[in-house]
Parts: sequence; structure tokens; C-alpha cells
Amino acid sequence: MMSMEQRYQVLGGVLAAGLLAIAGRLVHIQVVKHEVLSALAERRQTTEHRLEPLRGDIVDRNGETLAISVPAWSLYAHPRRMSDEQKNALCAILATYDLQDRCARLDRDRPFVWLGRNLPADLLEGLPEALRPLAEVAGLRPGYLRR
Repeated sequence: MMSMEQRYQVLGGVLAAGLLAIAGRLVHIQVVKHEVLSALAERRQTTEHRLEPLRGDIVDRNGETLAISVPAWSLYAHPRRMSDEQKNALCAILATYDLQDRCARLDRDRPFVWLGRNLPADLLEGLPEALRPLAEVAGLRPGYLRR
């Protein structure tokens, strides 16, 4: 039969072995698998999902529509960041939509100008590939128009 001192030694050995196993696992996770687990965590935490919420209709208590949301487009530009050829190309597009009077706004010494609001959606579709770099300096953004 084991004495109390021997039992304490066995218990201490089992606890030491358990702590050593836990420490070994921590070292394995933190040192050996660090790169793989960091990449996995980064991928899980930085996933982007673009949601385009639409506002619902406003109705009265009888279900009659009081107001609706209609998608519209707004055009803006950053003239200080645009080259003259980019400004000319944008003016050519605006002229096709009878908005050539807005080109004068591009000559102003301002960091930001509105070129139009509540514009037709086909203005975005009419933007040629050559003007895609304009996305950083001129862009279309969705807005809403009330009826």
C-alpha cells in the first residue's frame, strides 16, 4: 500500500504532466501554427459583404401608400484631383445628357463639386471603359427621390 507521501508524489506527477501537455499545446498553437491560424483569423474577421438596403414604403394604418422610395443617381467630382483630359472626357459625357452647363463647375478651384442629382441610371451605363479611372475622382452614388 502507498503512503500519503507517495500519493502526493503521484498526484503531483499527474498534475505536472497535465500542465506540461497544456503548455506544449499552447506552444504548438502560438509558435508552430501561428501563420496558418493568423491567416484564418484575418480571413474570417475581414470578410466584407455589401448590402444595399432599400427603404420600404410608408403606409398608413389601412395599408395605403403615403410615400415610396425611388432610386436616383448623383454625380460628383473632385476637380483638384482630375487632369484636363479627364475633365474634358467627363464633359463629353455630360453633353450627351444635356448637362454641358455643369462642366463650368469643373473649372472651379474646389476640392469637391456636385455635377448633378437625380440623374438617370443609364448615365452610369453610358460611362465608357476609358473613364473607369475616374472612379476615384468622379463618381456616381445612389440617392433617393421622393415623389
